[in-house]
Amino acid sequence: EEGSTLVSTIEEMAANYLEAIRRVQLEGPYILAGWSFGGFVVYEMAQEPRANDPNTIVHVVMLGSIAKPPDHDVHVTEEALLEFFYWELVWFERTHAEVEALPAELTVDEKLDHIVERAIFNGVLPSGTSRSTIRRLYGLFQANWNALMNYRPKATNADVALLRASGPLPPALMPMHLAAG
Repeated sequence: EEGSTLVSTIEEMAANYLEAIRRVQLEGPYILAGWSFGGFVVYEMAQEPRANDPNTIVHVVMLGSIAKPPDHDVHVTEEALLEFFYWELVWFERTHAEVEALPAELTVDEKLDHIVERAIFNGVLPSGTSRSTIRRLYGLFQANWNALMNYRPKATNADVALLRASGPLPPALMPMHLAAG
């Protein structure tokens, strides 16, 4: 939301989501599931309740989350992160595996305009979406990437299932997934 403050750590995100869940269902047992980045959030969400009552969280399911090695520091260029954002935004709505690369000669603002144009064309965003909307989405994407890169998950005795796709990633997504772990 415009005017809101981005949460900068997975631990903060997990605490916020637990608070929201408890407003709806005060007590467990809970089954938590998260896809991709969300898998890390639900993993962290399971830590605090299980410390107080091991039966509060009965299952944690991580869908397609990367297996990030501990102490794996990654530094990526703004260019690479923007390209990853573009692919993550547009690729999932495509019926075929290839999305054209961002034109290298464009400035960051021009690339954001290009992303808006391609996302509208592919039906990901509604007509009339502005660059400022994409900039906010990209800011959230950057914050989540940084939170993931700084996250050091603790060992758990929770029942955790990691479900992974059997097929390969599209070639354009491979570098960032490999960089992350």
